[in-house]
Amino acid sequence: MTFARSVLSVPGSSQRFLDKSINSGADAVMVDWEDGVAPVDKPAARELTHAHITSAATARPHVWVRVNASFAEHFDADASAVGQWPGHDVPLVLPMATLASAALAAQRIQDFPLIAMIETAEGLEQAAEIARLPRVAGLMFGEYDFLATMAAVGASRMSDTGWAKSRIINAAAAAGKWAIAGPNADFSDPTALSAQARREADLGFAGKLCIHPSQISTVNETFAPAPEYVNWAQDLLEEINGQNHDGAFRFRGQMIDAPVIERARAAVRMAGAAL
Repeated sequence: MTFARSVLSVPGSSQRFLDKSINSGADAVMVDWEDGVAPVDKPAARELTHAHITSAATARPHVWVRVNASFAEHFDADASAVGQWPGHDVPLVLPMATLASAALAAQRIQDFPLIAMIETAEGLEQAAEIARLPRVAGLMFGEYDFLATMAAVGASRMSDTGWAKSRIINAAAAAGKWAIAGPNADFSDPTALSAQARREADLGFAGKLCIHPSQISTVNETFAPAPEYVNWAQDLLEEINGQNHDGAFRFRGQMIDAPVIERARAAVRMAGAAL
């Protein structure tokens, strides 16, 4: 599966939010069955989500589903529900992921790509091992839950999570996977959102979770490769198309080797103009 620049979270129990998500502009929509849905509404959320996936327009964003944690009360019902969805390549987001819980989810739910949310100190310590699980497509940082778990052990003043973000990005990259940054809860301040998203993009996150549609355009713009770089990358790929280059070579004043070419290809794919 491909990564997404913007991932809009919507409660699976709301038909209105599911309908609105289709034209939200998000690359992906994460339908929430976990914290965003009251226990009494979870059965309805599963039914509404299945209907949304099977009937939504083909132009809709990719749908992801955040199931309940594999050690939680409602996980078995979630697993049974998605087991009735043959033919739907729907990524499942695993909250509070640890190596044990991600492995259990992979065993319990077959054939679906998994996205592991790193939300605890234990999950962060095991992020590299989690990312190497074959079924795990990428990692996501659950920053607010992570801060809560750290506060529970005395780190109540902790606010700098840059070090944790860097570890998640490196863990994902070492396994050849991508990582998605957590949300900004203040959707009334686009300037702060843009600054935060820029820092996260510069760190190496591929995209960002959004909690409100108003955040999507800023996030999409921030995590897209710069147009001038995409143009340069397209020209480079056209230059080498059909040619064999042994080792490094010169292109427009720069030395080009295999890693530079791979980065150029990734940027062009991300821009939706793959050669």
